[in-house]
Amino acid sequence: MSVVPQDAARSEDGQWWWDGTQWQAVDDSGATPSASATDAGDGITDNGDGTFSSVNPDGSTTVSSQDGSAMTYGTDGGITHTDAGGTTTHTDPDGGVTGWSDDGSYTYTAVDGTQTQGGVDGTYTTTDATGTITYTDSGGNTTSRSTDGTTTITDTSGTTTTSDTSGATTTTDASGATTTTDASGATYDGSEVAQ
Repeated sequence: MSVVPQDAARSEDGQWWWDGTQWQAVDDSGATPSASATDAGDGITDNGDGTFSSVNPDGSTTVSSQDGSAMTYGTDGGITHTDAGGTTTHTDPDGGVTGWSDDGSYTYTAVDGTQTQGGVDGTYTTTDATGTITYTDSGGNTTSRSTDGTTTITDTSGTTTTSDTSGATTTTDASGATTTTDASGATYDGSEVAQ
């Protein structure tokens, strides 16, 4: 936690201030201790157990702790938790969970077990419930690998190349033209039949 500058922007619940780069927890020795905020009638309730509650303009309720952690209960049933270290986790009403690290990366886990991890560079990796792993680069190109060893690469032009564990590959371009190369290296276009 840190001391709040006089001119710093503050969160609606008074528990956070903007340092120009990221939100910081308000230090109890700062200019706005929680008890005086409650006395000021700004909508913050002292729960008497070291936590403070406030209703946000969107109707959600935030419960903040003196250690800088907070839980926000959304009107849609979603719950967001921010720990004192700045790591945030959100649970969707359907049970999907997203966690953000203080570096901006995230992990989303859906109810069916699909998990997506995203980096601040715009890349992300998804592992679906069957174990297929898909990597998407910041340009939108994807590489997928299924549990049977099949790899599929799709670029943003629409060209798809699939290879299996035998070494055979099939490439289909955006127009639908297909070229297959079998494990021996023989190549066939879509009009030929491999012998």
